Amino acid sequence: MSFLLGLVFVGFSALSVSKRVRNRIKVLEERKDEETRAQTSPASRALVELVGLAGGIFIAITALMSFLQLSVPEKVSVFGVQMGTVALLALLVAIIQPYFVRHR
Repeated sequence: MSFLLGLVFVGFSALSVSKRVRNRIKVLEERKDEETRAQTSPASRALVELVGLAGGIFIAITALMSFLQLSVPEKVSVFGVQMGTVALLALLVAIIQPYFVRHR
Protein backbone atom coordinates (compact mmCIF):
# COMPACT_ATOMS: atom_id res chain seq x y z
CA MET A 1 0.00 0.00 0.00
CA SER A 2 2.79 2.40 0.89
CA PHE A 3 4.50 1.63 -2.43
CA LEU A 4 1.31 2.57 -4.30
CA LEU A 5 0.94 5.75 -2.26
CA GLY A 6 4.58 6.58 -2.95
CA LEU A 7 4.09 5.95 -6.66
CA VAL A 8 1.04 8.22 -6.72
CA PHE A 9 3.00 10.91 -4.92
CA VAL A 10 5.90 10.51 -7.34
CA GLY A 11 3.48 10.64 -10.26
CA PHE A 12 1.87 13.88 -9.13
CA SER A 13 5.26 15.38 -8.36
CA ALA A 14 6.51 14.39 -11.79
CA LEU A 15 3.45 15.93 -13.40
CA SER A 16 4.07 19.18 -11.58
CA VAL A 17 7.73 19.26 -12.52
CA SER A 18 7.01 18.37 -16.14
CA LYS A 19 4.49 21.19 -16.48
CA ARG A 20 7.01 23.67 -15.11
CA VAL A 21 9.72 22.38 -17.43
CA ARG A 22 7.46 22.60 -20.44
CA ASN A 23 6.46 26.17 -19.61
CA ARG A 24 10.13 27.12 -19.19
CA ILE A 25 11.02 25.54 -22.53
CA LYS A 26 8.20 27.45 -24.20
CA VAL A 27 9.40 30.75 -22.76
CA LEU A 28 12.99 30.08 -23.83
CA GLU A 29 11.95 29.13 -27.37
CA GLU A 30 9.91 32.30 -27.71
CA ARG A 31 12.96 34.34 -26.81
CA LYS A 32 15.19 32.78 -29.44
CA ASP A 33 15.86 34.80 -32.53
CA GLU A 34 14.21 33.14 -35.54
CA GLU A 35 17.03 34.06 -37.91
CA THR A 36 19.79 32.37 -35.93
CA ARG A 37 17.92 29.16 -35.21
CA ALA A 38 18.49 26.22 -37.54
CA GLN A 39 15.41 25.01 -39.36
CA THR A 40 14.15 21.77 -37.87
CA SER A 41 11.16 19.63 -38.61
CA PRO A 42 8.22 19.52 -36.23
CA ALA A 43 8.86 15.81 -35.64
CA SER A 44 12.48 16.37 -34.60
CA ARG A 45 11.49 19.22 -32.28
CA ALA A 46 8.81 17.06 -30.69
CA LEU A 47 11.22 14.17 -30.18
CA VAL A 48 13.89 16.42 -28.66
CA GLU A 49 11.29 17.95 -26.34
CA LEU A 50 9.99 14.52 -25.32
CA VAL A 51 13.47 13.19 -24.52
CA GLY A 52 14.42 16.36 -22.65
CA LEU A 53 11.21 16.34 -20.66
CA ALA A 54 11.55 12.64 -19.83
CA GLY A 55 15.13 13.25 -18.71
CA GLY A 56 14.05 16.01 -16.36
CA ILE A 57 11.26 13.88 -14.98
CA PHE A 58 13.70 10.98 -14.56
CA ILE A 59 16.04 13.13 -12.48
CA ALA A 60 13.16 14.44 -10.37
CA ILE A 61 11.75 10.96 -9.73
CA THR A 62 15.19 9.59 -8.89
CA ALA A 63 15.85 12.42 -6.42
CA LEU A 64 12.42 12.02 -4.85
CA MET A 65 12.80 8.25 -4.52
CA SER A 66 16.19 8.73 -2.90
CA PHE A 67 14.80 11.34 -0.51
CA LEU A 68 11.83 9.15 0.45
CA GLN A 69 13.98 6.01 0.45
CA LEU A 70 11.60 4.16 -1.85
CA SER A 71 12.71 1.01 -3.59
CA VAL A 72 11.33 -0.21 -6.89
CA PRO A 73 12.34 -3.06 -9.19
CA GLU A 74 15.46 -2.15 -11.15
CA LYS A 75 14.16 -3.31 -14.54
CA VAL A 76 10.83 -4.13 -16.15
CA SER A 77 10.08 -5.85 -19.43
CA VAL A 78 7.72 -4.10 -21.85
CA PHE A 79 6.94 -5.87 -25.12
CA GLY A 80 10.12 -7.93 -24.70
CA VAL A 81 12.32 -4.87 -24.16
CA GLN A 82 13.91 -4.47 -20.74
CA MET A 83 14.27 -0.99 -19.37
CA GLY A 84 14.65 0.74 -16.04
CA THR A 85 11.49 1.15 -14.03
CA VAL A 86 12.11 4.82 -13.34
CA ALA A 87 13.00 5.46 -16.98
CA LEU A 88 9.74 3.85 -18.09
CA LEU A 89 7.75 5.87 -15.57
CA ALA A 90 9.46 9.09 -16.68
CA LEU A 91 8.80 8.32 -20.34
CA LEU A 92 5.13 7.52 -19.69
CA VAL A 93 4.65 10.72 -17.69
CA ALA A 94 6.32 12.73 -20.46
CA ILE A 95 4.05 11.10 -23.05
CA ILE A 96 0.77 11.73 -21.20
CA GLN A 97 1.77 15.18 -19.87
CA PRO A 98 0.48 17.20 -22.86
CA TYR A 99 -3.04 15.92 -22.23
CA PHE A 100 -3.05 17.63 -18.82
CA VAL A 101 -1.80 21.03 -20.00
CA ARG A 102 -4.37 23.80 -20.06
CA HIS A 103 -4.33 25.91 -23.18
CA ARG A 104 -4.82 29.62 -22.65
